Amino acid sequence: MAGKEKGKLHIHINLGTLVFLVIVVYLMAYMLTYIGKDKLAIYEVSASDIVDNIEGTGVILRQENLVNAAQDGYINYYVQDGAMVNKNGVVYMIDTTGEIQDYLKKVLEKKNTMSLDEKEQIIEKLKIFSEGYTDNHFSLSYETQNDINNTLLDYTDAMLTEHKAELEEKYGKDSYVEVTSAQEGLVSFVSDGQENLKQSQVSEETFLSKAKMSDLRTNKKQKAGSPVYRFIKGQDWQLMVPVGQNGYNRLKKRAEDNSSIQVTFQKDNFTTTTSYRCLKQNGKYYVILSFDNYIQRYLNQRYLSVSLTLSETNGLKIPSSSLVKKSVYRIPKSFLVHGGNSAEKDQLNIMETNKKGEKVLRQTSAIVYKTNDKYAYVVSKDLKTGIIISETDKQKIYTIKDSDKVEILGVYMVNKGYAVFALVDMVERNGDYCIVSTSGSKIELYDRIILNSEGRPGDLLMLKENLKNVQNNIKKACERVGRKPEEVTLVAVSKMKPLSDIEELLETGQLEYGENYVQELCDKYENISKPVHWHMIGHLQTNKVKYIIDKVELIHSVDSLHLAKQIEKEAVKKGVDAQILVQVNIAQEDTKFGIDGPEVMSLVEEISKFPHIHIRGLMTSAPFVANPEENRCYFKKLHKLFVDIREKNIDNVSMDILSMGMTNDYEVAIEEGATMVRVGTGIFGERHYQK
Repeated sequence: MAGKEKGKLHIHINLGTLVFLVIVVYLMAYMLTYIGKDKLAIYEVSASDIVDNIEGTGVILRQENLVNAAQDGYINYYVQDGAMVNKNGVVYMIDTTGEIQDYLKKVLEKKNTMSLDEKEQIIEKLKIFSEGYTDNHFSLSYETQNDINNTLLDYTDAMLTEHKAELEEKYGKDSYVEVTSAQEGLVSFVSDGQENLKQSQVSEETFLSKAKMSDLRTNKKQKAGSPVYRFIKGQDWQLMVPVGQNGYNRLKKRAEDNSSIQVTFQKDNFTTTTSYRCLKQNGKYYVILSFDNYIQRYLNQRYLSVSLTLSETNGLKIPSSSLVKKSVYRIPKSFLVHGGNSAEKDQLNIMETNKKGEKVLRQTSAIVYKTNDKYAYVVSKDLKTGIIISETDKQKIYTIKDSDKVEILGVYMVNKGYAVFALVDMVERNGDYCIVSTSGSKIELYDRIILNSEGRPGDLLMLKENLKNVQNNIKKACERVGRKPEEVTLVAVSKMKPLSDIEELLETGQLEYGENYVQELCDKYENISKPVHWHMIGHLQTNKVKYIIDKVELIHSVDSLHLAKQIEKEAVKKGVDAQILVQVNIAQEDTKFGIDGPEVMSLVEEISKFPHIHIRGLMTSAPFVANPEENRCYFKKLHKLFVDIREKNIDNVSMDILSMGMTNDYEVAIEEGATMVRVGTGIFGERHYQK
């Protein structure tokens, strides 16, 4: 007995210690849950104008012509660029010997300062540039440079007038010939060769070529018949802007009530109102703006970017990420009844059968989100398919059907510290934000709403809906041109977006994802739950190639032989065949990567010699424009280049992928032959870049 007692193990558990351990475990579990939980982000509703506008770049049509030199000699001008000259007024003189030219050079060397007025002219041009410049209008820097050059040339030409008496005394009147204007008008010293352009001659090529203005002034001897200045007659001019079929229809409808429109010139943010008319010419759609003023303001411009304001109203601005859909029942409005002493019709009479087989009414409360002349949109715990509701006198009854269940759009409002669904009436949506009306929405200025509705009660996430919308748009674009949707691959551009967004879209079967940054791509590659097809769509530095060469399905951004050599080198090391696209700067934008169109063929032929690189096609990023129709000409041009290369049957070049078109213009790109489109904002919404 004693031996058995000795062999027993005695465990003494202190009740206080046990309680302490339970509390510690609970707190740790709570903390882990809190850390892993999304934090609530709040947005304060702000006011915004709803501006319905159309943006585009138009070509200027004027009454103008080039005036040629009357005889051989050196040209010196009496007037400044943009000056008004009278009939028989002297415009320039021809120095037949060159002596006057030499004299003016010596005078210029002695005078090395500018007048206050001349300095102010240059400062004013720089001010206009500063106020009108944006990244989307980089060409303004070149236009401003030309304007300042013209001002400096005017500065030297003005010296001729100052020293005219000295010249006559020193060299005599026979040493030069004064040339006058045949009629009254404006004088310009720049030309783009399109002085005779007529409305009927404007075509898609007019906007594709965009000939630049060049200065006609020179210190070299001119031959008779050489152009020396551009003459502009009158103050009337027109701006012919391509607007696409949709813009044409909207403007045409508006013209029924109002044939004038507000125009804002993006060059200098100048706004005016003018008359307009719509024109369909050679299958293209235009609006023609007519002006009888401001011709001097844009005298040396051929192309002007403008914004046309169709209408402007007030509304409330909210983030698209705050939107949620709620399931409600749409019932005839007459079945809403008063409850008790309530003045509101927020009750429903549910018709039931009691034990005696009699029809009786049971009143239940309902939340009414919206009503119109015919229907009420409600939620009630007692409503479901098959339930019968009745008016108070039982004269009319209504049976709830499956088709009565509909969705309404709203946000979660948290003014009182808890979430309440509030209906919104969306007027306009532009990817990251949307505008809702003040009259049809149940939110007000400064209300606080949940910014990101993910995981909130009753929420239907927008990511999958956005993806579905893009897929539907791709299908419609294909149908419009007789293509099959299967011919187009959608790459979801997930840069700066969390991995959780990609994981959610994986549930839909979307497997193609594009990234711009090497580090972000590598991080997502390592942490994604299942394999996807990664696309490197951003600019790729040679020292970063080694990190992604064996991780990506396709490199979209190869634009030099130097980069291709590095890709070949790293592909050999990793034992892979690199699939690439050649990036083309088809619009020749100074801010974009890619090679110019004429250089593509030779680069393709050089890269094709690398055994571990396979050229699959071409890629481009078209200009960011408000009207996607403006990019159609660039997509056509790239597609032609794509076909030309494919028809050469170059070894190691398959040319089966044409990657063009993004959120703003992918439908137009598909219509022009794109086989791959890259959509980011249209699926994931606004990106929040770290500062």
